[in-house]
Amino acid sequence: MRDGFAIALLALGLLVIVVSCVGMAVLTDPMDRVHLVTPASTLGVGAVCAAVVVHEGLDASGLSAILLAAVLAATSPLVSHATARSIAVRRQEEQ
Repeated sequence: MRDGFAIALLALGLLVIVVSCVGMAVLTDPMDRVHLVTPASTLGVGAVCAAVVVHEGLDASGLSAILLAAVLAATSPLVSHATARSIAVRRQEEQ
């Protein structure tokens, strides 16, 4: 039961990451690409980290996965915002 739940979380996380990567390969506008990075870096990585915690438990690997998910959840929106802001500033300078 536990392994099945871990596999489902891992599959969900990988699906989100792969869909985001395919979308980034298709889109050409940098602002659109920024929007596709956020789900991969929050939902995708969060689901993969949750799969590690479910599979390994709260040992060193599980705690490392929790720490990684927390750091990414805290910093990913900030990095995406800073990237989008720099794109907007550069576009204004080019006009």
